[in-house]
Amino acid sequence: HKSDVDNDIPDLGLSNQNRFALIIGNEDYASQQSELASEVNVDFARNDASAFEEYAIKILGIPKENITLLLDATTGKMKQSLDKMSLLAKNSYGNAELFFYYAGHGLPDEISKEPYLIPVDVSGSNVTDGIKLMDVYSKLTEYPCKRITVFLDACFSGGARTQGLIAARGVKIKPKANVLKGNLVVFS
Repeated sequence: HKSDVDNDIPDLGLSNQNRFALIIGNEDYASQQSELASEVNVDFARNDASAFEEYAIKILGIPKENITLLLDATTGKMKQSLDKMSLLAKNSYGNAELFFYYAGHGLPDEISKEPYLIPVDVSGSNVTDGIKLMDVYSKLTEYPCKRITVFLDACFSGGARTQGLIAARGVKIKPKANVLKGNLVVFS
């Protein structure tokens, strides 16, 4: 179910063929990993991603065929879709506007403090099997773009909306801040 704020989204009637979106809602980690309790799931991440898709179409004017929506994405699906975004940018010769939305778990590597996005098939104890946030930025900025906008609904301290993937540890880590390049704006 959508929240009340996501009802009656106005349709501005825009359509921009140079706009592309990758929208990921990673909610269900427990069914992919038998040792996890359902409390580690990210409540409403799928709803949030689906609502963002509607905003992308109606407000941002992104054609539906230019949107990749992944619900409960594995590592392979996330990497393939990021590669696809990079190719779309390459083939639009600097005219592309890319939008990346992620709701789900994020975690920092304990040693390097590098923040990672955590696909549903990656465990909190193997953070580096996830997708390094800097690699996401690098992939999105690999080719010149008119604009790249990133929306991150993820906690990178080891906590989460209700319970973190590694909450039993009780440790909060301050993730490393990274310098961003290119026509990139991040809402985090």
